[in-house]
Order: sequence, then structure tokens, then C-alpha cells
Amino acid sequence: YYKSNEAAFKRPESANIEYVELTVDALKSSMAVAEDDLRKYYDANKDSLGEAEQRRAAHILIEAPKGMPADERAKLRAKADAIHAELLKNPASFAEVAKRESQDPASAPQGGDLGFFAAKGAGVVDDISKAAFGLKAKGDISAVIDFEYGFDIVQLSDIKPSDAPAFDVVRAKLEDQYRTEQAQKNFSASADEMGKIAFEQRDSLKPIAD
Repeated sequence: YYKSNEAAFKRPESANIEYVELTVDALKSSMAVAEDDLRKYYDANKDSLGEAEQRRAAHILIEAPKGMPADERAKLRAKADAIHAELLKNPASFAEVAKRESQDPASAPQGGDLGFFAAKGAGVVDDISKAAFGLKAKGDISAVIDFEYGFDIVQLSDIKPSDAPAFDVVRAKLEDQYRTEQAQKNFSASADEMGKIAFEQRDSLKPIAD
């Protein structure tokens, strides 16, 4: 009976294998996150969690393109310096001086007002935006800015703070995001290390697993 039914008693061929799998999720779950690092990550990404801080500023433009003759540009720089000195003596006169002296046809009639804008984008020249966000308090006036279009003076008019949620409110979400980013950064290095260990210690996967 056995001989005639031998096929019914055969077991399929099988293999006993071991493997080690490296995934981003595995790295993510095993990663230790320091509280200080998470708070720094929060500060660096605060703008993406809510509306970014905005500032309102006014400016006075004295047109003097970089390509114009040096002596003519020097005279215009002297004019900008004189206006700046006048403003430092009486910051409250900024709008009046802007209407009189600014060569920006769009903002001069409004006393140089540029409205609210964020640190990046919003159609404001980078040099002006940088100057506005470098000022500390309402009414502060920047130094004379020498840029490609000429010379500019900026006054900070108002500050609309960021409305990002508090750290404790978004901590769990931030930690997950931070872990994911760090795991993705470390993945390639970890994969290379796995390959190196596998090549050097071929008899066992335990060193890799460890």
C-alpha cells in the first residue's frame, strides 16, 4: 500500500531561513529624542504649524541703480544719509518725509506704507523684508540699505505675531514628524552598516540583529 501510495506521504521540500529587515519605521521606533532637540525643531518649523509672523513697514526709496556712474551714485548716497539723519531725529515724521522724498510711486503717496508681509515672499524685496524683520520694536528705523535699485530706509510700523499652537499642544505630532525625518536621514547609513557586517560575519545574522 505504501509503495503504491508513496506520493501521498511525501512532504514538500522546505527550507529553514533567517532574515533581518531594516525599515524606516524600525529606526523611528528605536530612536531616542532629546527634549531640547524637539524644542529646537519646534522653533525651526513654527511657521508651518500656523500663520507665520507678519510685519508692517514703510520705506523710502532713493533710486540709484548699481550700474549708474559712481560719482552720481555717491551723491544719491549722501542724500539718503541726510534723510536718514533727519528721520533719526524725528522718527514720527517718516510718513511725511516718504511722501516728499521717496521715489517709489506705489507707496510714496501712502507715506511709504507697504502693508503687512511675511519674512519670505509676499512681493516685498528681500532686502526690505530682511531689514523689517531685523528691527526690534515699532517705530524703529533701519540703517540705509544699499541694494540693486538704490538706497532704502525702512521703518517698522506694526507686528502681527505668529499664531502657531503652543509646543505642548503639538508635541506628539512634532515628535512623530521629527522621528520620521531623522530615521529617513539615518536609513542609508544603517543599510550600509548592515551590508558591511553581513559581509564580515557571514555565519550568523545575530550581529546585524543586535
